[in-house]
Amino acid sequence: MRQAVVNAYAVVGDRPFETLRELYRSLTTDEDRNKVLAAMLSITNRDEYQRSLDFLISGEVKRQDLQFFTVGSRNPYVRDLNLRWFMNNYKRFIEAYGDPGVLSRVITYSIPLIGIGQEDEVERFLRGLNIPGIEMGVRAGLELLSAYSRLSRSI
Repeated sequence: MRQAVVNAYAVVGDRPFETLRELYRSLTTDEDRNKVLAAMLSITNRDEYQRSLDFLISGEVKRQDLQFFTVGSRNPYVRDLNLRWFMNNYKRFIEAYGDPGVLSRVITYSIPLIGIGQEDEVERFLRGLNIPGIEMGVRAGLELLSAYSRLSRSI
């Protein structure tokens, strides 16, 4: 299976979530399922994308694949949805991996992208988290968010 094909369908296909979810269910290898999961998080339709986020935590997807959220953080059409989802589900990363280090990396990779335009809210939220082991991720995420936000405003 080609990643480009499923990504293209996610962006221009008719009812991409339904089609990709059925494809995901039909596949037997983790490699192919991961490609489809990544494509689901490239969907540009907001309602369909929200269904992809819900699917990520539905129990049908392996807990270890929760990290695919970072793929969706690159999707500029749904930044606010990603931020809300992250704020409501950040604890799942610790539960899934048993270690705050993964959450720290998710913050570093995702927050600079999903926080653009919502900088004050993001900073308040992250600074309010009192989770040992994520300090470096919070610091790096906020620093990158500041840089990316300045760049976004200058374009």
